Amino acid sequence: MIVDDDYIIIGSANINERSMSGDRDTEIAVGAYQPHFTSDNSSGKPRGDIHAFRLSLWSSHTRKMLPCFLQPESAQCARTLNEIGRKNWEIFAGDIVANMDENGQLMKYPLDIS
Repeated sequence: MIVDDDYIIIGSANINERSMSGDRDTEIAVGAYQPHFTSDNSSGKPRGDIHAFRLSLWSSHTRKMLPCFLQPESAQCARTLNEIGRKNWEIFAGDIVANMDENGQLMKYPLDIS
């Protein structure tokens, strides 16, 4: 999870009986931030490695690098990502077999399957 390009937590932190019993499964997670690249120290626009990692994830999953990705909090960015996810679902679920590598893997969730 990436929070406001300030903080990142990566890992497997499942809350279930198997994970919590302590003798059958293990979980690990790490959290990180860059003190010099937080919202407080960057005029509200952190541009450190966490920001760069989010951009690389988004561009990898959408196969696009759009200007709105620099303002993930904007309604325009949310609309754009929702539209990409909707179009990808239509392609994926359509009658014609398509190479999703060209379109990315972002899909709208939750899906309404009938």
